[in-house]
Amino acid sequence: MDHFLKRRYKQYTFGKWSLLIIPLCLCFFILFTGFILKGDKEGTFAGYILLNILKQIPLIGEYCSSFFIIPDEAFYLLPYLNHCFLLPMLMMFLIRDHIREWLPDQKFLTLSTIGLFLYALIIDPPMGIPPEVEVPHIKGPWFFIGIQSLLRILPPLWAGLVLPGLFIGLLLILPLLKGAWTRITHNLIVASCFFYLVISIGEYANLF
Repeated sequence: MDHFLKRRYKQYTFGKWSLLIIPLCLCFFILFTGFILKGDKEGTFAGYILLNILKQIPLIGEYCSSFFIIPDEAFYLLPYLNHCFLLPMLMMFLIRDHIREWLPDQKFLTLSTIGLFLYALIIDPPMGIPPEVEVPHIKGPWFFIGIQSLLRILPPLWAGLVLPGLFIGLLLILPLLKGAWTRITHNLIVASCFFYLVISIGEYANLF
């Protein structure tokens, strides 16, 4: 947010800026896989929404979905592997140069990692609605509520992939733009965030 509002993207090359935007996307996907892994009604519901959205991709939908969610007995396997191993390692690899100066000394980092690992093993995550309970309306995670609202009025492919993809694309091309195009794109991104916030609040408050 700070980089964007202060327009620091003008100081970055496209490659370096991409190495900040792509990990930002990975952060949200790590949050999403963690939400699925709660194993409650909301998490399972969110997982199947993701599965159905990915299947809407023309020609390769079934193939792409198999990398993220496998229905039935292995439902939690891929979210678990992505959440605990693949996504965190990929994110750290991408931002390694950006955060190198912030990392603490090796001893502290090792002890912190061990402590967090033990915490994750011992402390169960809070469960929302139990899987067997029938409820009339289920809400997704906070960052997914706006998309959940869009899914009511748009096809899954547009609500779940095309529009978010366009937003990420606008963020990515900021260092490549010059003059008025930079200002227009910047303002369009701000307006998109405000719109998403409005529909998220509306969905959360059952206004739509």
